[in-house]
Amino acid sequence: MKYSSLISINLSVNNPEISYTLAMQAKLEYDMAMVNLVIRDDVHKAAFEASRMLWDKLQGLPQQTAPNLHGKTAIEMQHILSDEINRLLTQFCDDLEVKNLI
Repeated sequence: MKYSSLISINLSVNNPEISYTLAMQAKLEYDMAMVNLVIRDDVHKAAFEASRMLWDKLQGLPQQTAPNLHGKTAIEMQHILSDEINRLLTQFCDDLEVKNLI
């Protein structure tokens, strides 16, 4: 008996594997038509750009804040640093919106 006669593939719609594959293909086509999908490279580029923006802002924080900390108490320094970090993060979020990264 030939090996090929032992293999039986059911390509009918009653085959759950084929039905699932057809359903997933239909969903993919629908999502593409409804613009529910994004290009992975675009997401990676946006994530890199956003992280780079935040990195640059954080790197500038000590230089911008140091003059305001001279002669302050620990509590005053904490408030100044907290306010500066909040300002920086708010500005970062605003920049993300302007560049359509969120």
